[in-house]
Amino acid sequence: MMGEKNTRAKHIIIIIIVSMLLLCVVGVYKYFEKEKKADSDYLLPNGLSFSETMYYLKFYHLFSHPNINLGSSEVIRKDYNIKKDGVDIYPTIRTEMFLPVLNYFIFEEDRFYYDISEENRKRFGEYGFNNENYMTVQWVLENPIEASKDQYNRRKKETKKQ
Repeated sequence: MMGEKNTRAKHIIIIIIVSMLLLCVVGVYKYFEKEKKADSDYLLPNGLSFSETMYYLKFYHLFSHPNINLGSSEVIRKDYNIKKDGVDIYPTIRTEMFLPVLNYFIFEEDRFYYDISEENRKRFGEYGFNNENYMTVQWVLENPIEASKDQYNRRKKETKKQ
């Protein structure tokens, strides 16, 4: 009888210790996730957050110095202060090939993606773009906030649905 009480007490103590360890691990994990998210959402001098800048670079096929296109933020922070110095953004040949196609789909093509094209027509129409006056590489580089305004938010909503 006495041995049975000792084993029960040992089992209860083990369960309590394991539960406390699991709670500590979950707490530490949540702390680091929150810190990581806050670190990736700081604003750069171009007015976009770090994650928005990465999406802006990928969407318009731009190149940056330092190269953050691949999400190598851990390496960059050791060598280069992005928060203070920002990111230099350059167009590539792919940017110059992509923009005419994007302009065609937004302003000329009515059959495909009508709802998205109509939203973009209205949004870019506010900046003076239409069938005769297309969006240019220079405008995309000079206005990163306007160029990536709804694209990043739409992408975040689509990834949450999946």
